[in-house]
Amino acid sequence: MKKNLINSWLMGATICATLTFISVSCDEDNTPGGGSNTFEDIVDQAKAQEAVNAYVDKTVIPTYKDMHDKVTALQTAVTTFLNSKTQTNLDAACDAWRAAREPWEESEAFLYGPADYEGLDPSLDSWPLEMTEIKAILANQNWGDLEDGSVNEDGEQSAWGVRGFHTLEYLLFDGGQPRDVSKVTDAEAKYTQIVTNRLLKDTETLYYAWSTDGKVENYSTCFGSEFKQHNTDRFGSLAVVIGQIFDGCIDIAGEVGDSKIGEPYNTYKIDKEAGVLAVESWYSWNSLKDYTDNIISIENSYLGGIEGNRGTSLSDLVKSVDADADQRMKDAIENAIIMINKIPAPLRNNLAKNAEIEAAMDACSELSDALTHAKGVLKLD
Repeated sequence: MKKNLINSWLMGATICATLTFISVSCDEDNTPGGGSNTFEDIVDQAKAQEAVNAYVDKTVIPTYKDMHDKVTALQTAVTTFLNSKTQTNLDAACDAWRAAREPWEESEAFLYGPADYEGLDPSLDSWPLEMTEIKAILANQNWGDLEDGSVNEDGEQSAWGVRGFHTLEYLLFDGGQPRDVSKVTDAEAKYTQIVTNRLLKDTETLYYAWSTDGKVENYSTCFGSEFKQHNTDRFGSLAVVIGQIFDGCIDIAGEVGDSKIGEPYNTYKIDKEAGVLAVESWYSWNSLKDYTDNIISIENSYLGGIEGNRGTSLSDLVKSVDADADQRMKDAIENAIIMINKIPAPLRNNLAKNAEIEAAMDACSELSDALTHAKGVLKLD
C-alpha cells in the first residue's frame, strides 16, 4: 500500500514535470527565437520610432496645419460677409465652414493631448448646443458670456456650449443650406464674428501646441516633440505612445458607431423629434461627411500619414507580426466608410432607414474590434 502510494506520487510528479516543460516550451515558442513575448521583443524598435515620427509629422501636424489654414480662410470669409452682407458672401462663408470642418473631423482620432488637456475639443465642438443660452446672448448681447470660464459640477465650462463649430453652423445655415441673408440680424452677424475669432484662437493653440516649442503656454517642449521623444511621465516609452495612438482610434470608432449614429437612431425610435435634434451637424446636413472624415482620421493614423504623403506606419508594425490582422484593419476601415455612405443623406431625414444605419453601426463596431485586435497583436493590451 505504501509502495503503491509512493509509485503514484512519483508518477504524478513525472506527469507534472512533463506538463510544466511542455507549457514553458510553448510559451517560449510564442516568440520567434524564444524569450519574452513583449512589444519590445516582437517589434523592430527602430521601425516603431519611425512610425511614431511619421504619425506626428505626416498625420497630426499636417492635419492641424490644414485646419489652421482653413479656419483662417473662414475668418476672412466671415469678415467679408460682415463688411458686405450679400447672399453671395454668406454662401462663401458657409463653403468656408464646410472646408474648415473637414480637417477638424479628420483629427478626431487624436483628441488626446492638447485637445484634451486644454479643453479645446469641447471649446471647438460641443454638441448639443446650449440653445437657451445662445438665444439669451443674442437677445441681451452680453458677448462676454462667450468667454465665461466658470465650470459646473462636471468640470464643463459655461461657454463651451455657446461657441465653436456648431454655434457658427447654427448662425450660418438653415435646412442644410446657407441662410437667407435678409433674415440675418445685426446681433447674429456680431455673434458670428466673435465665434469665428474664438474658433481661430483655439485652432492656433491646438496647432502650435503640437508643432512649435514654446509657442503656447505650458508647452516649452511642444506636444509633438514630447510624443516622439517619449521620455516624460505621461509618455515614458514607445509602447505607451503607440498604445495611445491605437486608443485614440478605438475611441473615435466607438463614438461614431455608438454615439454619433447610434444615439440619434435609438432615440428616434422613442421620440422622433428628439432623435432628429440629437444628430450632430444637422443645421448644415454635414453629418455623414463628418462621420466619414472621422474614419479617415483612423485611416491616416494607421497608415502613417495623409494620402499621398505616408511614411512608416502602425500598419507596417502590425503586418510584420500578423499580416492577417493588418489586412483585417484595412478592410474594416474601407468597409466602415462604405457603410456610412450607404445611409441616405441627410441623416436627420433618414433615421428610419434601419438596415443601412445598423449596417454602418456594425461596420464601426467591427473597426473597433479590428483595432483592439491589432493592438493586441503588438502586445500593447
